[in-house]
Amino acid sequence: MAELINRFKIHDKLISMINEAKSQLILISPYIKLHDSYIKALQKRANDDELEVIIVFGKNKENKLKSLSNEDFMFFKQFKNITIKYCEWLHAKIYANDSYSLMTSMNLHSFSAENNIESGILCKFSFLKDIAGLGGVLTGLSTDTLDQQICAFSYDIIDKYSKTIFERKPIYEGNFFNKRFLRSDITIDCNNNYEIIEAIKSGYCIRTGSKIPFDIKKPYCVEAYKSWAKYGNPDYKEKYCHCTGEASNGDTSFAKPVLKKNLR
Repeated sequence: MAELINRFKIHDKLISMINEAKSQLILISPYIKLHDSYIKALQKRANDDELEVIIVFGKNKENKLKSLSNEDFMFFKQFKNITIKYCEWLHAKIYANDSYSLMTSMNLHSFSAENNIESGILCKFSFLKDIAGLGGVLTGLSTDTLDQQICAFSYDIIDKYSKTIFERKPIYEGNFFNKRFLRSDITIDCNNNYEIIEAIKSGYCIRTGSKIPFDIKKPYCVEAYKSWAKYGNPDYKEKYCHCTGEASNGDTSFAKPVLKKNLR
């Protein structure tokens, strides 16, 4: 069943879609700058290893940070089960979970959510599709209904027209019926190849945690450096990781400003 919805319903439906997703959440948008309410909803799902999140963004081949900010890129990278893809020619906006999809004019962008007059088609998946799973229709059913067509088109964008720039997948032990989550491993990280330079340029002072340019030889802000330089002990234990800004609990220093787990 299809339903036409307006800008206000789109905003609310996206939040519901994030909250209600069980096994898969798809967010396809050329431009992504997360609204605070989307961040709040997504943050609750970040540690859900059983929820597969697929992000596709596009445009701005020469400077992809105009399409997906470094702040949002780093936010998505913390998810336990996520794939981030780039499609140069992307203009479609499609959002979907296990139960319904939304094909709309609205980018996943805070400005669009707050200012633009948008519309969209909300389409609930059929009973057969619920059984088959979000992508099951591609192999077992014909694509003659709107929900199936939207699903097939979404997977064309994901599988045929996009290239993965980041992927993090959960690792389990045991079998399908009795599995236990062990950890989440990064399997693909093509930042450098895709010229997402700001992710490399942005760093944090290892003493104050304030944001500074990333430079392995200059891991302090000006004031912190003046304080450190009084003694100049390269092994003095500091508080933060220069790469991520997370608490280091004394495992960083001028000599080793990046936590070992973040050395890539």
